[in-house]
Amino acid sequence: AELRSATRREEAAQGLEQELQEDRARLQADLLELRAEAEAASARAEQAAGRAQEATESAEKTEASLRQQLATSVERAAHEERVAAEARTELATVQADSRMLL
Repeated sequence: AELRSATRREEAAQGLEQELQEDRARLQADLLELRAEAEAASARAEQAAGRAQEATESAEKTEASLRQQLATSVERAAHEERVAAEARTELATVQADSRMLL
């Protein structure tokens, strides 16, 4: 009876050991899968950060270019306004001179 009881306990212990080994193998497989997922997520995050940096640099270049274009346009408009003012002054002088001649 003791032998049968000991045999059953031994079989139960072996069964538990087998279950523990299977559980350990499953956990190790899950851990490997999670690590692979984490590495893939990290790579995607790095790529996204790179794209964000490129977009920021592109936006900054575009902003600088637009500011330069605006400055050029303002300078051109100021020059054209000065030329127009000079032309109006010259026209007024010519009109005054022609009135005196008439």
